[in-house]
Amino acid sequence: MKRFGDFTAVDGIDVEVRAGEAFGFLGPNGAGKSSTMRMVGCISPPTGGELRILGMDPVADGPAIRARLGVCPQLDNLDPELTVRENLTVYARYFGISRRAARERADELLDFVQLSERADSKVEPLSGG
Repeated sequence: MKRFGDFTAVDGIDVEVRAGEAFGFLGPNGAGKSSTMRMVGCISPPTGGELRILGMDPVADGPAIRARLGVCPQLDNLDPELTVRENLTVYARYFGISRRAARERADELLDFVQLSERADSKVEPLSGG
């Protein structure tokens, strides 16, 4: 459950996602999709009920949960002043990955998604897809 004052944004939702599955929430504006995902992403604590993510409590285990989630937001939140590689490296640092390991992993990811040639490009001109 998620309440904002007297307004209940999320009330009575049951979702189970098994290993290897991908899912998404669809619905009209105001249905509680964003509020639910903020709770799942450990950004906004639930105001009632029970929430378990990967068997963990999002209030107590937020960093461990976030380290294992993959979230694709509606809009990107990349820094347009940084290059593609710099954005990946900075994001990795949020999870406590060393600078050296972050640079190595960024290069591995860029190679994997066939964007190595764009590593030093700014992100703004790249396709959102």
